[in-house]
Amino acid sequence: MPLHCIENVLRHAPLLQAIELQWRTDVEIIIKELISNCEDILLVNMVCCGKVKGETIDSLFQCYPFLEHLSLDKCWTVEDGCYDVIHKFTNLKSMNISHSRHFSGSMLQQVVNCCPSLVHINIDYIRGISDNDLLYLIELKKHDLLTLILFGESLTDASICSLEKCKRLKKLHLSRCHLMTNKGLKSIGRLTHLRSLKLRFGINLKPKDLLTFLFSKAVSELEYLCLSRSESFTDEAATAVAENCKKLIQLDVVHCPNLTEAGRQILLTNCEQLKRLNFSESSLIASEMIIAR
Repeated sequence: MPLHCIENVLRHAPLLQAIELQWRTDVEIIIKELISNCEDILLVNMVCCGKVKGETIDSLFQCYPFLEHLSLDKCWTVEDGCYDVIHKFTNLKSMNISHSRHFSGSMLQQVVNCCPSLVHINIDYIRGISDNDLLYLIELKKHDLLTLILFGESLTDASICSLEKCKRLKKLHLSRCHLMTNKGLKSIGRLTHLRSLKLRFGINLKPKDLLTFLFSKAVSELEYLCLSRSESFTDEAATAVAENCKKLIQLDVVHCPNLTEAGRQILLTNCEQLKRLNFSESSLIASEMIIAR
């Protein structure tokens, strides 16, 4: 949408409470117009936007200190100063700053310490989040956390096992869990409120341990499951999913080399609620199957 059209809409929408911007490089201008015309904003989502300045985020705080939802999802050329402001939004309920290059573990600790209502946290593809950072988050959020999405490249069982304290957790996505062993997997299996689970690059998980996990009660309640890039996801694992995951709507098993066509047919035949199956037929090409019931 052209900038002048957005400006015109904002001038005639004083009761607006939410705005989402995608693929914009004129964020600064739009936010200025938003601040001039809309006093009740509670949600600001910026997705794949560029040239986001620290003073822009600071101006959001000055006008909307009670903002509840903030996203800088996959934004690029984001000034470092933007992240220094986030902890000031003490009413935040959800935060999505995935793919942010300059957000650190210490900043994460500051945010969770200052934002008591924060229950949805997306810090996917942010490198350098340590066991200590995750343990700090868990200790403060264990009674309320609903969503946790993170990269996990540096995380071990030391912190992953503590996730079982988050009894209300509904969505747990680890884009990398290559340091996790069966010990961490068992702890995740105790999260009985989970509805969405991603465990990519589980290279230290043995087939028999994954099989036991797939028959757990926690997994039986899942609507979304991703076990991509796992050599342990075999046809036998597919059978376990088919038998235990009756509520599953989407399954991602891309680059699971030991899943054969026979295993896929088991999933397609027996997972009655399954609508989407993502898999790969080779090491290079991912395939997606949309299932009509």
